[in-house]
Amino acid sequence: MNAPGSAFDNANISNAKALDQADELGRAVDTALRSVFDPCSVRVGAPMNIVDMGLVTSVEVGGAGQVDIAVRTTSPMCTLVASIMQGVEREVRAVPGVAAVSVRIDPRSDWTEAQISGEGRVTLELRRARSQQEVPVRPREWERRVVDATKRRL
Repeated sequence: MNAPGSAFDNANISNAKALDQADELGRAVDTALRSVFDPCSVRVGAPMNIVDMGLVTSVEVGGAGQVDIAVRTTSPMCTLVASIMQGVEREVRAVPGVAAVSVRIDPRSDWTEAQISGEGRVTLELRRARSQQEVPVRPREWERRVVDATKRRL
């Protein structure tokens, strides 16, 4: 057993402090990622950050302030992924203690609606409710409109 105050105990304390600092940096990186919004969700009036959207697949924070982030796209044809990646790099690089940022696309992970967080689902439900107030659509109304349009053509 080591005596209190030995080099071994100091190393453990030092490691514990490093882990606390890494946890603190990890929380700050998470906060930064939550300030990056999916551009499509912004366009449709339901702004959702990429964390709640389920686009972030991994975040690794290294001891030297190196942060590696993997993101997935909502579609293989996503044309805005570069702007998302630039936003991630810009916001995470601004976090004190971050020395370098690497952002890559995770090609092994397909996005589905199941990845949206509970908070993100609330955002979508509120937007849907607002849409229904702005443009009220009664159930099955579209069928009547199709039938009416068809009759006019005949």
